[in-house]
Amino acid sequence: MQHDDTPRDPADQIRRRLADFPGPVALADRPDGDWRALWGAESTDGGPHKAHVRYVRETPGARELALSIHTVRPDPVPAPVIGTVESLLTVLLELRRTTGRREPDDVAAAAREEAAAPERPWVVLVDDVEFTGRRKDFPDVSVLEIRWHDGMRILCGGAAEVVDGLRLRAVPGIPADGLG
Repeated sequence: MQHDDTPRDPADQIRRRLADFPGPVALADRPDGDWRALWGAESTDGGPHKAHVRYVRETPGARELALSIHTVRPDPVPAPVIGTVESLLTVLLELRRTTGRREPDDVAAAAREEAAAPERPWVVLVDDVEFTGRRKDFPDVSVLEIRWHDGMRILCGGAAEVVDGLRLRAVPGIPADGLG
């Protein structure tokens, strides 16, 4: 009989994935005081694939996603077998699904909209170092992608006014209380 050491508690599973993530994780440098950080992680082929933090504003009876930041590892060789590839489109769909600002059910229509949206260069500071990436703006949200160090990427999305002033910082690990 093989021993399965996978934690049964979902929060413990996320903690393990975050602990196994191969490098620093990006988060907002100075998040709004009303935001609460909710951490998560995904694994692929038995190894960590991405770490993400979602900043939410909570009011009685409601939770609004204000900003989503994904730190994605470089693809190993051979490339992993995964269901989706992290992209501006996946961040756009996530924001629409969780904010309710627009209906995300028609993935093909969203893909056409993302492909047709003008792309522009965008500079984001990570630990006060400039990284140039690409940004796309939509009527409801803005999304951006930055090529970071060692082949890692950062994908972010939120309301345009949040993305406009976005500054990031890198942390080597996740705070013990960071799972919300």
